[in-house]
Amino acid sequence: MDKIILFGEKIISSNRSVKEIMARRDSSELLKIAEEQISAGALILDINSAILMEDELDAMIWAAGLVLEQFDISVSIDSPDLYILERAVKEFGNKVIVNSLSADEEELARMLSLISQYQAGVVIILKDRNGIPTDSKGRVELARKTVNLIEGTHILPENVYFDPIVTTIGTEKNGGKIVLESFYELKVSFPAYKRIGGISNISFGLPLRKLLNKTFISMAIASGMNAMICDPTERELIETLKAAETIAGADPGCKSFLKYYRETNK
Repeated sequence: MDKIILFGEKIISSNRSVKEIMARRDSSELLKIAEEQISAGALILDINSAILMEDELDAMIWAAGLVLEQFDISVSIDSPDLYILERAVKEFGNKVIVNSLSADEEELARMLSLISQYQAGVVIILKDRNGIPTDSKGRVELARKTVNLIEGTHILPENVYFDPIVTTIGTEKNGGKIVLESFYELKVSFPAYKRIGGISNISFGLPLRKLLNKTFISMAIASGMNAMICDPTERELIETLKAAETIAGADPGCKSFLKYYRETNK
């Protein structure tokens, strides 16, 4: 099992302070947030400027360009607008992960050739125009159809992240169970492809959110999740991640776990 890839989620404009930073193009404050996330273990930074509406594109190019100029990482451009995602790929090439496309064939047809041309990464959420499948088998079938399309391109499987869609257990009592089953079945069926989830979604609307999030991380890693969108500056969350990685066999000799212990207990 590979080590878990962390997508830092703090550069998102629905956060009031981040929205203001983006709106006034405050480079020092944005870089401060980015550095905190990278120092805490994020390998990829998720950037979302959608709430700025007509300023979304310019804000995204500014923020992503600034981060990529200062740090040797990749950025995940998080937008529902395909035009924004296209511009991001053309602007930043293989430093970009498109977040996200649905598994709808029409949407994939529009974007996959461009992603292939620039060797960008992509997050594919396992739903189509019919909505989110109600069970893991339906979600895995959408992944299968997507893999068939990808195999005709130059897109590398390791640059593709399947997201089976983490939903709150507050409104969907079997939501967590279905996602865990999906992670496992995706791992078995398509081991070369990555499996990602948004951690905080599981606990939305419930008390003791940190407890639920930590528990979900352990169970998801055991089930096959190998990338996650979260706030890496939350120490208890990352402690749980390090422990789960070690127990799942992704940390030979417990080296990463012991390094984390030494660094956080100086």
